This record gives sequence, structure tokens and C-alpha cells, in this order.
Amino acid sequence: MSVELMFRIAAIGRVLAVSNTVLKSAGRADIAMVCNIGGLVLALVMVLGGVSDLFTTIKALFPLYG
Repeated sequence: MSVELMFRIAAIGRVLAVSNTVLKSAGRADIAMVCNIGGLVLALVMVLGGVSDLFTTIKALFPLYG
């Protein structure tokens, strides 16, 4: 994983924290929850891309079966 990916995930977390605070103070806790779930899914998709690259690199380094 690159440092850029970690910074992107941290930026998503900060935006979600601010939007969560604003929406909850406006009485829209349901929309805040949907926003948080969407941000979580976005971050997980980004991490899965990094893990996929990691496994590809490991398979290239250690060619065991062919």
C-alpha cells in the first residue's frame, strides 16, 4: 500500500466526521448513518484494490506453481 492510499482514506474519514457532526446537529441522524456507511464502503473498495495489488506482487515474487 502506498502512502497516497492512506492519505486518501484519512481524508475520507475527516470528511465523514465533519458531515456526520453537521448532519446530526441538524437532526438528520438517518442521513448521517447512510453517509457513514457509504464512506466505509468507499474506503473498503480502495483497500481491496491495494490488497489485490499486494497479492499480485507476492505471486510475481514467489512463482510456486508454474
